Amino acid sequence: MATTTLDNLIMESGRATGIGAAAEPLTRELLKLMTGGPGGLSGFLDRFRSAGLGAEVSSYLGGRNEAALPPNTVDSVIGEGNVANIAKRVGLAPAAASSALGFEIPRLVGLLTPGGKVPTALPSDIQSFVGEDQVRPEAMATIRDSGDQVRPAAMATIKEDEQVRPTAMATVRPRRNYGLLIGLLVLLGILAGLLWALMARPRPGPIALTAPTVTAPTVTAPTVTAPTITTPAVPAAPALGHLVLNFRTGSAAVPGSAMPELQQTATLIKRLPPGSVVEIGGHTDNVGNAASNMTLSQHRAEAVRDILIRDGVNPSALTARGYGEAGPVASNDTANGRLENRRTDITLVNR
Repeated sequence: MATTTLDNLIMESGRATGIGAAAEPLTRELLKLMTGGPGGLSGFLDRFRSAGLGAEVSSYLGGRNEAALPPNTVDSVIGEGNVANIAKRVGLAPAAASSALGFEIPRLVGLLTPGGKVPTALPSDIQSFVGEDQVRPEAMATIRDSGDQVRPAAMATIKEDEQVRPTAMATVRPRRNYGLLIGLLVLLGILAGLLWALMARPRPGPIALTAPTVTAPTVTAPTVTAPTITTPAVPAAPALGHLVLNFRTGSAAVPGSAMPELQQTATLIKRLPPGSVVEIGGHTDNVGNAASNMTLSQHRAEAVRDILIRDGVNPSALTARGYGEAGPVASNDTANGRLENRRTDITLVNR
């Protein structure tokens, strides 16, 4: 199976169900559920047969029928708890996840069963997309479309309210851990406060001197206290950081889901000191002509700049620059990597 076939399914799901870029992680979670449970893909299909959907399952094999399943059917067969867990991991509402899963299940079954047969192992590109540790080849038992008896190993029942096993639903995106950096910053702040406290303490004046004879009056030097010097606090600029927006292939249209983040970014930019300059850098994946990608990346940067100006940012504080396909942040060999490379970066370049 060509990778572009899976790419097309993901893009079609994002457009048809309105979930946009969330279609890719949702597809990955669904493939884990379909192939990583008891009985593998055969066991997954048996859950629908047990719910009285045997005719629909048979029509899905080999891609003969791609009619979407109703959301309430998805919740009933897969389990509302499992659907809610998937929705939480990909950042969707449970209702949106049920609708998108109902759209994708018939299409994925068709892709995974060429010729109407359940394969003994998944294609290498599907294993790479899902994660090889999530798919058990021994669970991909071959069954026929004629309604043969399914082996007991494929008939294992999963209760509707059970949580999906971690090995089948593990999230593959790496998480960045900022705990160590935050701890170091806190420690440096404490040390700076102690040093400032020591420097700001008043110095004692000279000790009073008394003449050695009893007849002479006692002479006492006045006590001199050094004044406390307070340095006025300088307000720090707000932390802008990097904001990454992902685009569909060949498109410079800013995703609607990114608007709240862009409004927050506009607020941060307007708080920067006068004279600050922020660059919006546009990027593409390596699909297509390099010169066309350079033009597309410039259009993406300018589209984001226009939205920030609309949200009240001074145009003189913004620059837009396209970098084409020259600055990938992930591998262009996978659909997920290409999606991450279709982006704009927003960075503070001058203060």
